[in-house]
Amino acid sequence: MKPSAYLDAAKAQLGITSDYELAKRLEVRTGHLAMMRSGERPIPLDVAYRVAITLQMDPAYVVADLAEQSEKNEKRRTFWRSFLSRAAMAIAAIACTLALNFSAISGSGPSTLGGANRRLRYCA
Repeated sequence: MKPSAYLDAAKAQLGITSDYELAKRLEVRTGHLAMMRSGERPIPLDVAYRVAITLQMDPAYVVADLAEQSEKNEKRRTFWRSFLSRAAMAIAAIACTLALNFSAISGSGPSTLGGANRRLRYCA
């Protein structure tokens, strides 16, 4: 995602429409925000983390994505690309694991194992 897209998504998530308000929320000057949006200035780490947290995304993924886009050195850009690939695979693996753990197909829902229902019986 481009830096401007991250900033727009953060505005949407916060329910605001102005860059002035976004700059206040991200604790940056409006001029700096405009330069980040245009690509003249990279998004600083603290701002990238705030944006990631606002968007409920992994901050490491957002930082790596932004670094890959702004990096001039091809070896470093390749590193960031490989990091993003590994992060995407890890997220997919976690999602699949969670889906299987809570699906009816696996048969391991709380009622099958006596999870929450069993605890309630002992508390009663």
